[in-house]
Amino acid sequence: MMATLRPLLKAIVPPIVWLAVKKLVEPKQTQLPDWELCPNGFDNTHARGWNLARVAASERSRFADFRAQVVAPAVLAAAHEVDDVRMEFSWAHNLAITWGYVLARAAAGKPQLNVLDWGGGLGHSFLLARSLWPELALSYCIKDLPEMVKAGRELLPEVRFVDSDADAFTQRYDLVIASGSMHYAVEWRTQLKLLANAATQWLYITRLPTLIQA
Repeated sequence: MMATLRPLLKAIVPPIVWLAVKKLVEPKQTQLPDWELCPNGFDNTHARGWNLARVAASERSRFADFRAQVVAPAVLAAAHEVDDVRMEFSWAHNLAITWGYVLARAAAGKPQLNVLDWGGGLGHSFLLARSLWPELALSYCIKDLPEMVKAGRELLPEVRFVDSDADAFTQRYDLVIASGSMHYAVEWRTQLKLLANAATQWLYITRLPTLIQA
């Protein structure tokens, strides 16, 4: 009935009235927030998150292109998260240059730099490190989820990939980095302590969503 009356009502009712009625009658769309504050932590028992073969495959499909984009000399403005890694972003450039600065500070006076990249994915930060400091001797370990680790071992055999904190924290490192990964830790305070204890001197946490007010 309403469907047949709708065109007639729309024709005779003033637009401003029609919009007001439409707003009242139509069900409201529930929009989930992009981020949500969980002061008591969150439960991810049943969430596989990034630990999916299709996610690793998606990351892997862009890996070669990203690798080509960061070969020196390069602008170093590529982002591995986007479909077209040939695009350039100022924020990606800022991250790369900041990473280069951190590496330089941590490597000062050392014949070799021992690095733990916690949540390092397929090794994009390692590729940037190689481009920025090709002469730097690197012993590089990446801790990530099993599907990522499986792909990473095939793509970067020179990097040590592990899928558990137990394996990652068997030793200490000159530099520990967590880029875009800290906020995935349910017990983030405990995780932060583990990362800090694993670093002999330098701990670098970046790409961390932060609340100004809540």
